Amino acid sequence: MDDFDWFESGSGERFHSAIYNCPDCTKKVAFGDNFCRHCGVKYTPAMCSEMKKNLKVFGSKNFKHLVIAMILVLLIILTTTFA
Repeated sequence: MDDFDWFESGSGERFHSAIYNCPDCTKKVAFGDNFCRHCGVKYTPAMCSEMKKNLKVFGSKNFKHLVIAMILVLLIILTTTFA
């Protein structure tokens, strides 16, 4: 999200199960759905297995974002606690 996006949940997708990106429109596709709710493309089993192969839950980009977010939260907590 970009293969797995924990932070993006406000645009109508289901939070934890929105793990695939549609190859046509790059919107999130919920786990178990065989079609894209945005563009209407129906997926074949071969397309679903290809999307599963391309899934990167803990890619380097997502890990960097997670570390930065955790550091920011820690700094906010520390500054409000000791201020």
